[in-house]
Amino acid sequence: MKHTLLVVFSLFMALNTVKAQFKTAVEQRAINATATQPTPHFSPRFNPIGITSANRNLLTSRSFELTSKPFPALKKEISIIRNEQGMPIYIEGIPHQSTSGKDLEQQVWSYLNALQSTLKIETPEEEWRIIAKERDELGQVHVKLQQQFQGVKVYGAEIWLHQDQNAIHLLNGCLYPTPSLSNLTPAVSEQQAILMAQASVSKQHRIKVLSETEQQALGKAPISAELVIFHANRSLEAEQLAWMVTVVPHLGHEFYYS
Repeated sequence: MKHTLLVVFSLFMALNTVKAQFKTAVEQRAINATATQPTPHFSPRFNPIGITSANRNLLTSRSFELTSKPFPALKKEISIIRNEQGMPIYIEGIPHQSTSGKDLEQQVWSYLNALQSTLKIETPEEEWRIIAKERDELGQVHVKLQQQFQGVKVYGAEIWLHQDQNAIHLLNGCLYPTPSLSNLTPAVSEQQAILMAQASVSKQHRIKVLSETEQQALGKAPISAELVIFHANRSLEAEQLAWMVTVVPHLGHEFYYS
């Protein structure tokens, strides 16, 4: 497998209305770290987790919003919806290896271990990190997990597990098989990636030093970088080590480079 470091340019423009511009609101460009000119790369417009048109209204990256709507009746048999790459994006039912009656986190790992071969995840406890837990007004619990590999986040890979009647019975989201990268040392340093991103943004916008009030309104650092595992075009065979760089030149514009 070819291991190269990509810097992916994604522009998210702040729009007052959605209108027809929605289809062009997100632009991604992937460039090799050694290349001098970027090569355009466009992400899917409406279908971030690869759901077929027949099921698009059924699912989102988080199928069930936390409202008073009850879940479907619990069932033991397993139903699976897969994306075009063959990866599960929706699983309903309780695996027979999974057990209820444990505390929530024990149920999470029991459920994921029971689906280990289906999810193509070798070591669930090491490759998933719980990042949120929420309980709705009906007492149903929703657990959000981020996929990672040897401590490095897998870009765009998040799932929700849903618990009802003290049993986790539903999963939805986006995930990838356990990465096969053997080297997680980036060829481009964090500072180099930030400088590359700033140089690109400065061609279109003046990068302003945000005031303390503006930074508080933004709620995060105006410039940051994180090492991630990135799948170009969401291809299972195109995993690459990448820096995700966020650049906010001023309030109103935000650029993501991964």
